Amino acid sequence: MKRHEEILYIEPERLVPFRNHPFRVTMDEDMEELIDSIRSYGILDPLIVRPTDEGNYEIISGHRRKYAATVIGLLKVPVIIRYMSDDLAVLSMVDTNLRREKLPPSEKATAYRMKYEALRNLRQQYGRKKADRALSGRSVDLLSNKTGDSPKQVQRYVRLSYLIPDLSYLLDQGELGLTPGYEFAFLPEDEQRIIARVIAKSKHSPSLAQAMAIKEASKGSKEKGGLTNQMVRDILLGPKNPAERRIILNSEQLRDYFPENCSPEMMKEGVLKIMQEWAEKQDAGNSDRVRNKDQPKGSAKDSTDDPAGANANVTAGHPASTSTHKKGDQRNV
Repeated sequence: MKRHEEILYIEPERLVPFRNHPFRVTMDEDMEELIDSIRSYGILDPLIVRPTDEGNYEIISGHRRKYAATVIGLLKVPVIIRYMSDDLAVLSMVDTNLRREKLPPSEKATAYRMKYEALRNLRQQYGRKKADRALSGRSVDLLSNKTGDSPKQVQRYVRLSYLIPDLSYLLDQGELGLTPGYEFAFLPEDEQRIIARVIAKSKHSPSLAQAMAIKEASKGSKEKGGLTNQMVRDILLGPKNPAERRIILNSEQLRDYFPENCSPEMMKEGVLKIMQEWAEKQDAGNSDRVRNKDQPKGSAKDSTDDPAGANANVTAGHPASTSTHKKGDQRNV
């Protein structure tokens, strides 16, 4: 608590939710525990609020405590009144709620976007002042430092906030993955609604490759009116997209098998060379099996079919196909 701040007691009906509050307040197991705690000990941490033009108080921190107090029937709740701008209020509201362990992806996405935009606004006003070090750097980096997510992950969550409610619901239910959802978040809302309907009806969770294919189909169909139900169904429920068979290895995964001074391009060439050698050995082995398939066990090939004679194909009692492979080649398989 800051110096000279007073704890006041205000009627719950005078406390209004934060504008566009992204965190849902529901009667779940955690809420039941909070209600039991407040019923036994009262509200131990005062709510943080700021005054509104209508004479009420906007909740910055304490939406769940206010809900619990209303269920119990408390006539007044303890609050601390703070005066702050819209952007600073957003930062405070988001920070206090992000501490919760169980946070649906859609709520986290909306909260990240709100804080990202608030930081950007504050940086435009104060970011160039040397005295304000807290606002130095990119907004995405500031948000990353505060939340612990990487800047790239922060950007993903910010983009996920552009999903329509139906797709956000599927995201929270685990029926839509984060990375496919990220791809869909770039599409217009009308096309997102089509995708949501097809997913809900088919009970099919799209893969990243399918989401990217739908995104590409959207680009190619702009002149024809955009995505249709049938186009989305064909991608989600039709034959497997060849792109889904891709195997992606990044340089970090390969680093243990190559010298430190190897560039990603050199590692790629090395892997392709090894695979080429492996493929050639497989082809050679298949050819031997085809040639020997119809020959009786222990029979030698007729010398009239082989001008070099049967012994030309046998070394130390083994087929020639094994004798022509070098030991170094075998180690590379």
